[in-house]
Order: sequence, then structure tokens, then C-alpha cells
Amino acid sequence: MIAATAALLPGWAWVAFGGLTLTVGDVLFRQYFITPHAGYFVAGFAAYALGALALAFSYFDKNIVVATVAFITLNVVTYALISFFWFGDEYSTLQIVAVCLGLLVFALLELA
Repeated sequence: MIAATAALLPGWAWVAFGGLTLTVGDVLFRQYFITPHAGYFVAGFAAYALGALALAFSYFDKNIVVATVAFITLNVVTYALISFFWFGDEYSTLQIVAVCLGLLVFALLELA
């Protein structure tokens, strides 16, 4: 039954859904720390659980290393963008270079 559920979407779609869902969880937890409300905490935890489930489903179709690196890279990039535009975070040149290197690593893993 689990394999049948995982087969509903291709592996890249599970990775994308999981990475974005994890980003939603990150934003909800950050909002929880700004304005403590149990709803943010519960919703953030549910988003984390759903993102982890999507990552597990992606393993049926993708290599575990490639799927995990893509998942984390998507999460970091989208969270950095949301933090910059929504929360007003500023990033140093070193942090921007680190994100670009993460994207490069993902590209190299996909080519391998």
C-alpha cells in the first residue's frame, strides 16, 4: 500500500512537495517563536511530519542521496528567500556563496 501511494507521483514531485512543506513548517515555527500560539506549533509539526513522509515516498523512485540533497537544498533556498522577503533577514556574501555551492552540489549529483 505504501509503494502504491508513492507511485502516485514521480520522485521529483515528492521531493519538491516535501521540501516546500518543510519550508512551510520552518516558517510556522519561526512565527511561533515571534508570537507564541499553540496553533503555529501544531501546524509546524504537522508540516514537518508531512514533509518527512513525502521524502520517504521519494525514495521509492529516486536515489536516497540525490533525493535527500535535493530536499534539503530546496528547503534551504526557499526558506532563505522567504526569510529575506517576509522577515527582512539579510545575508552575508559568504552565506550567499554557500547556498550557491549547495545548488552546485545538487547539480553535480544529478549529473552523476
